[in-house]
Amino acid sequence: MTPNKSLPPSPDLLYGQLYFDIQLAHVFSDTKTFVDSIPDISPSEIVALYEQEKILPNFNLVAFVKKHFHLPSFPASTYTSDPTISPKDHINKLWDFLCRPADTLTEGSSRIPLPFPYIVPGGRFREIFYWDSYFTMLGLILVPERMHIVRGMIDNFAYMIDQFGFILTGNRTYYLSRSQPPFFAEMIQLLADADHTENIKQRYLPQLIKEYEWWMMNSDQLTDEQPVKSHVVRLPDGTILNRYWDPLTTPRPESYPEEEGLRQKAQHNGISTEKFYQHNRAVCESGWDFSSRWLIDTKRVETNHATDIIPVDLNCLLYSLENLLASTYSQKGDWKSSKKFEELAENRKNAIQNFHWNNETQFFMDYDWTRNRSTPAITLAGVYPLFFKLATPEQAAHVHEHLRKSFLQSGGLVTTLERTGEQWDWPISFKRDVGEMFGANVIFEIKMETDLNIIIYACIVRMSINPSEDEVLFDFGAIFQSIFGKFLLIIDSNKKAIDYFEELYKNSLSNNNNNNRLLNEYETYIITGNLADAYAQNGQYDLILKYAFDCQQVLEKFTETINSVSLNETHYTLVEIYQNQSNNNLTIEHYEKSLLFQNYLFEKYDLSSYYHLEILNNK
Repeated sequence: MTPNKSLPPSPDLLYGQLYFDIQLAHVFSDTKTFVDSIPDISPSEIVALYEQEKILPNFNLVAFVKKHFHLPSFPASTYTSDPTISPKDHINKLWDFLCRPADTLTEGSSRIPLPFPYIVPGGRFREIFYWDSYFTMLGLILVPERMHIVRGMIDNFAYMIDQFGFILTGNRTYYLSRSQPPFFAEMIQLLADADHTENIKQRYLPQLIKEYEWWMMNSDQLTDEQPVKSHVVRLPDGTILNRYWDPLTTPRPESYPEEEGLRQKAQHNGISTEKFYQHNRAVCESGWDFSSRWLIDTKRVETNHATDIIPVDLNCLLYSLENLLASTYSQKGDWKSSKKFEELAENRKNAIQNFHWNNETQFFMDYDWTRNRSTPAITLAGVYPLFFKLATPEQAAHVHEHLRKSFLQSGGLVTTLERTGEQWDWPISFKRDVGEMFGANVIFEIKMETDLNIIIYACIVRMSINPSEDEVLFDFGAIFQSIFGKFLLIIDSNKKAIDYFEELYKNSLSNNNNNNRLLNEYETYIITGNLADAYAQNGQYDLILKYAFDCQQVLEKFTETINSVSLNETHYTLVEIYQNQSNNNLTIEHYEKSLLFQNYLFEKYDLSSYYHLEILNNK
């Protein structure tokens, strides 16, 4: 990859010793601040001034930086929510607030100019991000007047592919060496499903091919003696799969001080500096930065060995890309190319079954090509094969059981089962209270962990064997879709909302599993109320009374349960208060009363855990 000659080097190369001095002196609490700053004169002049002034007795580095650089702002700090406006207007304001116009080239800036407007995640992330943008598009695509932003963002990624040969992590010069999970094919499919005015897939076929070639670069050079090169790995049976990889063996400019400390630990444990940085950069390309998923020792971040790992999610995404290429060539009548990519997709599908499915754990796992075995980490990346319909029904059932027994916690589905304190480990999950902001999350990505849980939700909906008996499907199906249906009402898609709720209503009535009666009652109560509201907004007043009446009936059945839960929580709150006051008698008294209500609920609904009570309180 040859960078555009008009672009400046990455800030660490551009400013040399000045960059290192600023970062190691912790001039800014966030090390990304300086690399996003814009010089007020040419970088070469600033470097020359620094060399002259730093030897002066009263030199102040902080003052020097503030004098010669325009620091980036934090847009979120200037935004104030208006409680008087509707949710629809609130979301639309946020879209506008996080939308950036087409860029212009600024001397010395690390921002790579893009030709079309785009949405940024917000906060310290002031640039477009590759895989974040797919989830942003899931929200934008629902609003016809926002379709042009989706197109513009896709065109920006196509522009990156044409300019650099691949899609960068984000439009910054310090991201010029690595990508992120390849969601470009999913973006094209999303737009093609929403816009039938032209052949979207064929329009972007050249860029789809280029991205695929970038990920598969050097695959024809692999041998038994050299089984690994760039992003490709040749396994002993000749199968070729992919890994995350970055050619640079230097610290990331946006995180230099943090990585310097870890590098020293790694070196102390016999890990070379070059290997440490390459593994570290590979993790960042994965988007899972950082997680026990990549560690040999889950308690030591410096034992990251990401380039040794063949990730299951990455290979599922590339399988999807191969399938899209096959179908697009078929549309064009290029049967030879279509057949080629069909075979490549089929080969990858078989490889995912052979190397990523673990018969012992009954789960899809990452594969360590250096040890020829699965990695020990069981993570939510293991549900990607369900989303892309690569799993058998039996495998899907086993994955579902893992999710239900291990991953499903009171806050949602956790990302991994390891408690390390890292961003992509326990307890990161999709919070139920965040669910009410679903539309906002898919628009501008407040929480990165939401991304994966949207995929989890879709996997369960697609592959669940017995949805009527599935607590996970209930939590991320009926309730989640109810929230989504309300979002459709907000953006005036009344007909779509009614279709959603009618289908959910039918499913709730047919769901008669006694073990889930509490869930069934609550589900039907929410859906009937939402359906009445949807008909009201659509002007179908003759149907409002019917569903309003159904809602009332369900509510009467449910009142006793609601009251029991509320009283239980009241007593348990008093337990905590009296416990803190060391009042043992009252603590015991209210704890016993709390247990009475819990036992009542367990007997009535055959509940196996207190999790079901938390559903009611969280909702």
